[in-house]
Amino acid sequence: MLKKNYFLRAAVLLLALCTLTASVFLGSGTMAKYYASAEGTASARVAKFNVVIDNKAIEANQLTFTGVPIWDLVVPDDTGTKNNQDPNVKQGTGTQPIIAPGTKLVIDAADLVKTVVNNSEVDVRVKYQVQLATNSTPLTFAGGSTLAVAPNWTDIFDATYKYSGGAINTTLAAKDIEGVWAFGTTTFGSFAAGDTADTVLGVAGTATCNVNIRVWVEQVD
Repeated sequence: MLKKNYFLRAAVLLLALCTLTASVFLGSGTMAKYYASAEGTASARVAKFNVVIDNKAIEANQLTFTGVPIWDLVVPDDTGTKNNQDPNVKQGTGTQPIIAPGTKLVIDAADLVKTVVNNSEVDVRVKYQVQLATNSTPLTFAGGSTLAVAPNWTDIFDATYKYSGGAINTTLAAKDIEGVWAFGTTTFGSFAAGDTADTVLGVAGTATCNVNIRVWVEQVD
């Protein structure tokens, strides 16, 4: 009887082991699969920024307005002709003309606004601006020739340039700013209000009108 139980137990154990082994192999076969993969990299590059004005790269601080003639005198007959010296006043220079009562002095935008080449890979906006820094002369800038007083600026040119030398969209064409020193009475031997103060300035001969100039370039969003 004991011998039969021994063989029975052995048979049951063997059956259990066979079942476990089969399930392991069958289960392993069920979870198998084919697979493949591929990997790579991608990168982004910073866009180039290079704007050349008057053959000078502005971002490299090569552009300067020091010594640049910006003033033009308007002839006394009020014809509006520029680049003419008042025959009744000693000629100064383009960077510092000599002015007197009756002078009309023009900030000539055409003399300032030079050729712009956008070599950038972005669109840029270019503005030329001027401001009245100090003025101890009677020159006044009024009407359409209003000149902002520092720290404010007056635009005299505004344009957008497409990347890599593309199209130009001009918002504000080159605009002149005119300053006037009004002349008193033309009757010889008579004097008008303000003539005394003007004469004091003339005796000293040192009063100046100083204008700041800048060109501002920035990326278009």
